[in-house]
Amino acid sequence: MTAWFEKSFGETYLELYAHRDEQEARENLRGLMSLISCDKDEPLLDLCCGAGRYLCALREMGFRQLYGLDLSETLLDAAKQTLAAESLDNRCQVELIATDMRCIPFENHFCAILSLFTSFGYFEQDVENRVVLEGVYHALKPGGVFVLDHMNRQYVVEHLTPMDEGKRGGRWVRNERRITPDDRRVEKTTTIRDANGHEETFHESVRLYTPEELSAILKEVGFVDLALYGGFNGEPLQADSPRLLVIAHKPEEPA
Repeated sequence: MTAWFEKSFGETYLELYAHRDEQEARENLRGLMSLISCDKDEPLLDLCCGAGRYLCALREMGFRQLYGLDLSETLLDAAKQTLAAESLDNRCQVELIATDMRCIPFENHFCAILSLFTSFGYFEQDVENRVVLEGVYHALKPGGVFVLDHMNRQYVVEHLTPMDEGKRGGRWVRNERRITPDDRRVEKTTTIRDANGHEETFHESVRLYTPEELSAILKEVGFVDLALYGGFNGEPLQADSPRLLVIAHKPEEPA
């Protein structure tokens, strides 16, 4: 059976999330870079890079060795086109990799790995999501930093919008959301109807973690010096923070 994330990240996704642009990426990264230390000459991985808006922003900031990993060939093609269309910096190398986030094909390579815009918690089994974090740990150099931008579970549970609908790009879009009975996942069904009455339906299901759960798993994997924030500008994490930003480090020397 095809997993939801193998179906949902195609051309329609690009249209629905066109408002998530490079300007937003630039603003988020400016705040983030004030929270972490990362040598711009060292390799950096955007995990689940999508259409490459963060890669473009990172290149503008002067990073020289960028990698983008994503399962969606459609999104990677869009990233390739976007990167090529913008003014080229020959000093910056960008490598795009098509693979599952559970299979990061590097070891002790990156100074930083970024997981942004809720690109974690996709898998049904907790052990599979843990495998992603283990892969991140092994792919980082000693002393490397991992940034995980996720939903704040308490905020989602308390502020969930069960349904919204409206026109977007000439199509009628209806989003229906629910929290699973065990309070562990948020699920969304998006129905899109075009002018001819043709409908497409996409499903999303993301694991909700409390800050304590995420911290415990990261520490079990081996990460140290965890810092939790409510946003990219270092806002304190509170119950009403929409986002949960976790910064974790791989030890300089193996434990």
